[in-house]
Amino acid sequence: MAVKTPRVKTVCVKCGEFDVALNFKKGVKITRLKVAKSGEISVSLPFYAAQKYALEFVQKNYDWLKSAHEKTLSNLPREDEFRLLGEVYRIKFEPNLKGVNLRRFAGDSEIFNGLNLSSDGLDPHLYGAKFDGEFSAIKFNAQPNEAKFASADERKFDGEIYAASLAALENYKKAFARRIYGHFIAKFAPTVNRKINRVVVRKMTTRWGSCNSRKGYINLSLNLIEKAPELVEYVVLHELTHLIYPHHQKSFYDFIAALMPDFRSREKRLNKK
Repeated sequence: MAVKTPRVKTVCVKCGEFDVALNFKKGVKITRLKVAKSGEISVSLPFYAAQKYALEFVQKNYDWLKSAHEKTLSNLPREDEFRLLGEVYRIKFEPNLKGVNLRRFAGDSEIFNGLNLSSDGLDPHLYGAKFDGEFSAIKFNAQPNEAKFASADERKFDGEIYAASLAALENYKKAFARRIYGHFIAKFAPTVNRKINRVVVRKMTTRWGSCNSRKGYINLSLNLIEKAPELVEYVVLHELTHLIYPHHQKSFYDFIAALMPDFRSREKRLNKK
């Protein structure tokens, strides 16, 4: 019995200062060099292409690769950073602290204005969509004399977030995401007028969200909560619109444009590295 040739063959190589994954794929006709949001570098190329050709391709685009990689790494959160709704908070651990305390400057930011951050008043079965987990209201401690926290390495922070552990921070992030996503779902659900049977917030590596229009399921990326509120709002509307239009044809975008005329600029900002 003949052995089937695999559709993908991956070889990891060193090219200059970079580790590069060469993905030889059947059906691929064009060679592409990619820097993932995590900083990982890969090349997709035809299955029977020579490895020498792949290395030459990387070398030819080395200047672009170096620039794109540096830019991507600069956008990655550091170990002492916590990102929320487009702002950056310095993490402070207090082992005896119960819950999470977010301390931010109210002077120059209005990102939380109009958002329902109360722990009550929102049906956990919002429009038929079940949200699991609890959320405790944020404690805001305004510091009127300054707009930013500064660090020793000249980074700028919008505030500090206090928690007992990384696990507590992760739980807080999930609960906060559910609260914010629920806020925007509640905003658009009456206009979309389709039943939402389930909303799942989970880690997603290649998408900000997805929709199963037949089952009425909405999936939203946990890391989307790191983006500015107007970008979160766009993704929620985008996925809800798929409940009506399960495609990306003109009618789909016309519906979004009627509710959000600037959606193209938001989409561009969302996907900008």
